[in-house]
Amino acid sequence: MEEKVWRSGGSPRVHHLLVALLALIGTACESGNQLTRPSLPARIPASEFIPLAFTAIVNVRAGDVTITAPHVPTDAQPTLSRGGTDGDAPSLSLLGGDALRIIPTNYTSSQPGAFAPNKIRVTFDVTIENKLPYVSLTTPTWPQPPAPGVILFPLDYRVGSGAPDTLFVPPRADGMIVPSLDWNGTGASGSGAPFNFFNEEGCAGATTEDCFRWLAFEDRIFPTSRSVTRTVGFDIDDTVAVFSARLIVAGDLRAVAPPISSVITGLVSSSLGGVVPGVGVTVTTGQADTTSAFGLYTISGLPPGLQTVTASLLPVGCTAPPPQPVTLAAGDTVTVDLVVTCATPTGTLIGTLTSSLDGSVIAGATVVASTGGSAVTNASGAFLIPAAGAGVGSLTVSGLVATCTMAPVPFTLVNAGTTTVNLVATCAPPAGPPGGS
Repeated sequence: MEEKVWRSGGSPRVHHLLVALLALIGTACESGNQLTRPSLPARIPASEFIPLAFTAIVNVRAGDVTITAPHVPTDAQPTLSRGGTDGDAPSLSLLGGDALRIIPTNYTSSQPGAFAPNKIRVTFDVTIENKLPYVSLTTPTWPQPPAPGVILFPLDYRVGSGAPDTLFVPPRADGMIVPSLDWNGTGASGSGAPFNFFNEEGCAGATTEDCFRWLAFEDRIFPTSRSVTRTVGFDIDDTVAVFSARLIVAGDLRAVAPPISSVITGLVSSSLGGVVPGVGVTVTTGQADTTSAFGLYTISGLPPGLQTVTASLLPVGCTAPPPQPVTLAAGDTVTVDLVVTCATPTGTLIGTLTSSLDGSVIAGATVVASTGGSAVTNASGAFLIPAAGAGVGSLTVSGLVATCTMAPVPFTLVNAGTTTVNLVATCAPPAGPPGGS
């Protein structure tokens, strides 16, 4: 559809004004942890802050909304701010795409006329995601906020999808698009009424172009975390298929000292003795390590607090111990040794016992494995020891007739394998009858 723009013309002063504002803000004085409000021109058109605006494109026909970060030239600052020198002092900011994302969800639209004649009310939820590590978003010092909290307000609107280099219309150019009462400030009754952010003229009669409905999020959005979810809305003519709104986020940046990380280290051993290499060790936060050839692991960079240590990737026949809880203080190095329970490795020994004299089978003899298990040879001279301990051992035979003897016979049995060891007893011929001729 053809886009309609109520006010034309560019803003060649944008880049120069941003530089001037940065310089002005940079001269703000600190008194303890308090910042003196920067000396700004008495009248700054709201349109000058367009380079810092997020753009919401709402497709009423498709029923969806997208929000994109500001498009800024390389010589402009994506966040208008002054860093504090005191560590505890905040920065003064209009926050851009380098600092946060605005995430839209839960789009809804009403039937025409449900709230006003020939109007559709479009609403969606928004969540602010702080992208910065070790920096919290807090209540802005400038612009002066209407309430505590990170502030969001719609700067202007446009019928159509908009373009980064085109100036949007002021809020009250006509009534095709206006913020709904869903911009309800803190959520308190009557909150969210138009507020003058950019000069001190107030909003009497709602005639100034610098007055905007607004939302306040919590007064501290922690590093790399998300805010609460709030609802915004617009009342639009029922002929509008697509519209855009530019959104400003006002908040200070307050540095948060990175936590001193902690370390968990330890040894993984077997209940049968010896260390167990190649075991995966994982903690609650997802960090992990694999035990070395010496059974050792180390997981560093952990935040203070409760962690649970678990073992995985164990050898066949071994089971992990229960998860081991450990509480870390900042900078701690804590040793957590793990013992995995492993069953004694076993295999199967089979074979036949015969006589060296004539190769005949010997039945009824007992064959004993030194690693565990025994069996009695059957009528065919065969034996089977199903749970002989795996490893290196030897077989001994008892229950032979007096003319037969046998030394221990070595074997090597692989865990869960079958090894054949055929045994030959050394037998002498029976003595002849006494006084024989």
